[in-house]
Amino acid sequence: MDEPFVFQSPAFLQQAQAAQLKDEELVSWLEKKFGDTTYWEANSNSSIISREMLDELQNCFQRLATTTKLKIVLAVFYIAPKNLIAWKETIKSFLELAGRDADDWVETISKIYLSLPFVGVPLAEDDQSEEFQKALGEILEKIPPQISELGLEILPKSYRSTSQIVIQGAFGTQSEPEKHFTIKKKPKSYTFQLEVEKLAEAQQALKLKHGGNIVSTTVPIKMRSTARKADNNLPMVGIPTQNSLKLNSGFTNEPKKSSKDSFRKRKEEPCSLIFVISQ
Repeated sequence: MDEPFVFQSPAFLQQAQAAQLKDEELVSWLEKKFGDTTYWEANSNSSIISREMLDELQNCFQRLATTTKLKIVLAVFYIAPKNLIAWKETIKSFLELAGRDADDWVETISKIYLSLPFVGVPLAEDDQSEEFQKALGEILEKIPPQISELGLEILPKSYRSTSQIVIQGAFGTQSEPEKHFTIKKKPKSYTFQLEVEKLAEAQQALKLKHGGNIVSTTVPIKMRSTARKADNNLPMVGIPTQNSLKLNSGFTNEPKKSSKDSFRKRKEEPCSLIFVISQ
């Protein structure tokens, strides 16, 4: 049975590629990917992070540029929750290593995110060192003006562990983000993904209709049957018309006829002579 086609996004392919890189190859690949100082989309960057990459980064993290280090640490916050739980020990080891970095921003963000895999939210009250509190104060000083420009508010600490239903009941629903443009035509990848999903649904429906006894394939197969209708008038191929078992002493009580007896019988029979007179 052919395996069903699975659509793989470019981010998934990049994640699989990065997971196989080691040491200097991984450093070079990350510098090309995150070296641009104008792009800071941490949510997009998190799509290529894998457990294997975080394990390997513990051997070569210090060789990365400061911008690349900071982008990787910021992307940890956007890792899927199920992966946070499954990779929590690996993420903890990576953030502990990044928390000893020489750069203050990398160190501060890493320490803030250190509790993320275990409690689901970043905490900043554990470290009381002067350098950490100074960097944290700069963050808290720069973030509120940026948030106020967007018309947002910082969630109080007492609500950081509550559910979204309680938060919406206390502060209301979040405002919709401003829409700057509208794409008139869907990209080809979107159309291709819809076609693949429809094909998979059609195959699944056909399989359920036939009770699961269907072989899915992309190549048309012409099935030929060797079954024939029963016809008693046709001779059975491979079985002689006379019973050959009688000639075998193992299946009958009759004595076996020898070739000498047959020759003697033919010799005693009268012979008829036919004279042909030629004219």
